[in-house]
Amino acid sequence: MNSVLNMNIENFLAHNGELNAKESFSLGVFPLVTVGVCVKNSESSIYDCLESIIRSNYDKLKLEIVLVDGNSTDRTLIIAKQLLEKSGISFRILNDNGKGLGYARQMVVDHSRGEYICWVDADSALTSNFILNQVSFLEGETNIGAVIPLILFTNNNTISKLQGYSLLLPSLKAAVKKKTPHLAMNGSITPKKVLISLGGFNLSIRGAGEDLEIFERMTKSGYRLETNVKAQIYHYTENCWRDVFRQASWWGKGWPMPKSGSQIVKNGLKQQFLYIKIMYGVIKHFQDLTGILIPFYGIVWNSWFILSALSAV
Repeated sequence: MNSVLNMNIENFLAHNGELNAKESFSLGVFPLVTVGVCVKNSESSIYDCLESIIRSNYDKLKLEIVLVDGNSTDRTLIIAKQLLEKSGISFRILNDNGKGLGYARQMVVDHSRGEYICWVDADSALTSNFILNQVSFLEGETNIGAVIPLILFTNNNTISKLQGYSLLLPSLKAAVKKKTPHLAMNGSITPKKVLISLGGFNLSIRGAGEDLEIFERMTKSGYRLETNVKAQIYHYTENCWRDVFRQASWWGKGWPMPKSGSQIVKNGLKQQFLYIKIMYGVIKHFQDLTGILIPFYGIVWNSWFILSALSAV
């Protein structure tokens, strides 16, 4: 989808010795995988999202899709149902009755039959070998709570690049340094038994942050979080500042962390330092001068996030 970006990522991984990372192997038996898709008013992207899952080279008889809708008012469900009925893949369409993202995630777990659950956001698209790479990474491993992919971006306008690099660079650095990856549920694959052992998702989290909360519980319980550089998912990043503000506001109001004013501001400053590091990484490794604007993007995002979080305290 973005050949220049893919080439730069490959060069980055080769330079850091990560192209020889754990290879996906041929599966003798394909375990059943549930693809969980939580959606709301996603008519502009849901077709591409589901089509990418359907095009997957994973055995369709070993796939199921559980789609949970959050009371969409657009054509999301119409598009999804028409496509899934012709897909040849077992599917269920459920409704969370507006109870929020934590509840929707748990509905996927409760209605899944798969050994593994692969989480795909409605504003994303998979490469054809994505699910196979993720399952292959997990097979034969023990004590892994989640495998996080590389999240790539599709659009080349400035705002999309700023948001895209902010997601991509921390994941690349984490993979190279063998540290806890940049956390997002999108594209991650989790053993169902791990989610059950943790008691599932926090049902009180209605907005964003349900992924960070359960990842934190995974690590506290001794499970490892890994980055699979061979699994790459394309995220449709925001195209305009209005959508950036809307997203930052949603995250701020739905954040599950302690909401004291001082802690919110402290976290914001910590995040701003991260954006400065990302700026240097983009310029150094990708030779993209757009990176100069990343600290400004961080100021805009963090300011709106903090204001939204403080308003919800």
